[in-house]
Amino acid sequence: MCLAAAGAAILVSCALGNQAAGAQIVGDRPDASKLVEEVKPSVVGVDAYQTVPEGLWVRTRDFINPFPLRTFVWDTVLFIVYIPRAILYPFSAHRSGSGFLIDDKGHVLTSYHIIDQYNVFAVRLFDGSEHEAKVVGMDPLGDIALLKIDISKLKGAVYPVKTTDSDKVKPGDWVMVMGDPLGLAYTVTTGVVSAVGRRVGATNLDDMIQVDAALDPGNSGGPVFNAEGRVIGIAAAQIRGAQNKGFAVPINMATTVLGDLETEGYPRRGRIGVIVEDTTVLFASSRGLPKPTGALIVSVERDSPAQEAGLQPGDLILEYGGKKVPDSLYLVRFVRRTDPGETVTIKVLPAKQTTGAARPPAEANGLINLKVKPTMIKRGFSVF
Repeated sequence: MCLAAAGAAILVSCALGNQAAGAQIVGDRPDASKLVEEVKPSVVGVDAYQTVPEGLWVRTRDFINPFPLRTFVWDTVLFIVYIPRAILYPFSAHRSGSGFLIDDKGHVLTSYHIIDQYNVFAVRLFDGSEHEAKVVGMDPLGDIALLKIDISKLKGAVYPVKTTDSDKVKPGDWVMVMGDPLGLAYTVTTGVVSAVGRRVGATNLDDMIQVDAALDPGNSGGPVFNAEGRVIGIAAAQIRGAQNKGFAVPINMATTVLGDLETEGYPRRGRIGVIVEDTTVLFASSRGLPKPTGALIVSVERDSPAQEAGLQPGDLILEYGGKKVPDSLYLVRFVRRTDPGETVTIKVLPAKQTTGAARPPAEANGLINLKVKPTMIKRGFSVF
């Protein structure tokens, strides 16, 4: 009897303890239902259509271009199958995704892979209305596309999102994703940031935010909100077969080139022509550093701005344009956001072997200052 009473007391105590812990966790979370109502008018559905002439041109172009070789057989099959399909079933192909209004002029941000190889586009607003959209700018490297709809008939009823600095996002931050996965409009999923700076091959400019909020086909292009209802990223990819391993393009990747996309139709990003990696504890100790920091240059591209500036493998970049470089990812971000042709001063802890390009005199602490002028990054480049 006593044992039973003790056991019951323990169960009651555990239950109350769990309830208290759960209440505390729920209390720390934002009111998701209120947040949904606030941001829902900013989220849109994106429909992309491929007309038969466009589809035939895409298949023909891929067929006559043998590169990359790994896709040649599949490109050939698609080309052979598409011609009778176009004759017997002359309808457009359709692809859907998500997006969000970025300003009060009718500009919509979405993922590039939603519109790639498609030529007719429409945007669905939260009130159910559908509007023809035109492509204003594309960024294949960052998987970003900028569309625009005519808002003259909306009479000012446009509700753009608010964004924030995605560089400040940390693992554990609460997130909410809204979009049209699998055609289910305005589906909401929540979770946390699992990691930042992920390099998973999702885009050519890998610097992804990993979230555990569920993502499915159709979420691509949709906004990832923080607890304040501000966009921190653009939903872009997931790992098939995994549970809630989704990835988003940091919103800074888009906002820093938004002006270029609107005026030029393409982004202007800088590159200096180096491959870098993070330092280790042993390396930092050997160079007299209290902790690992900076971006270690592994190789320098020939005839690149980095080589012209005198950078060499083994150099450790500690500052870029007056900003501290805590790791290699930050250097990539800084260079990517530099306007091509702009001269930037970098602070380097030189390698022990300094043969090759002439170096300026080292400072008292062994550091040297070099000036580099980034050039335009182009499709296909993976070095910065």
